[in-house]
Amino acid sequence: ATGARRRAWDFERSESWKRFLEVYRRFVVHWVAPQLGGVPLLYQRKPILRVVLPGSVAPTQKHCDADYYHDSNELNLWVPLSDVAGASSLWSESAPGRGDYAAFEAGPGQAVRFYGNRCRHFTTPNDTERTRVSFDFRVIPQHLFVPPPEHIVRVSKHSLNPGDSKRGYYAVAYPPGSAEEGVVAASGEWAPQRSLTLGAQ
Repeated sequence: ATGARRRAWDFERSESWKRFLEVYRRFVVHWVAPQLGGVPLLYQRKPILRVVLPGSVAPTQKHCDADYYHDSNELNLWVPLSDVAGASSLWSESAPGRGDYAAFEAGPGQAVRFYGNRCRHFTTPNDTERTRVSFDFRVIPQHLFVPPPEHIVRVSKHSLNPGDSKRGYYAVAYPPGSAEEGVVAASGEWAPQRSLTLGAQ
């Protein structure tokens, strides 16, 4: 484990990782934020990169992000960089407690938005011949963020208060034309779960 942590630490100091984070930041600012009404967003500072090889065991057990003390206003975005379906994909229920689990079907150029905070989701052993490559992250419209209580701060593995430091879990993205703090949310409801084509509004 120590060797893996060292390799991860070295990678996060690389120019490749820094370039990826810049592209990721632009993706959040120019594509994700407009999908959510063009308001300032708290977004996961470092997205999670995942590579699941054929024959791999299930890397993610059934859970919802609320199990890990995440804010209930948080939404998940899952971005496959390879074609995914069935055992090579992520599975989720369509609404909290519904239990109607199905695999997302998507591919490069698409993103899946879902309410992973309350919808249970998981992966299965990858018994296909496809390698799954994806990244995922979480966002909260800034005006909906609720600072965690002290007992959550103590037990959480993340610094969930964006004011803590530049090394906290969240960063802030201001959409083009909405660069002031306190922008009022646009009216309308979010679809809790959608497959979105990148570039589409």
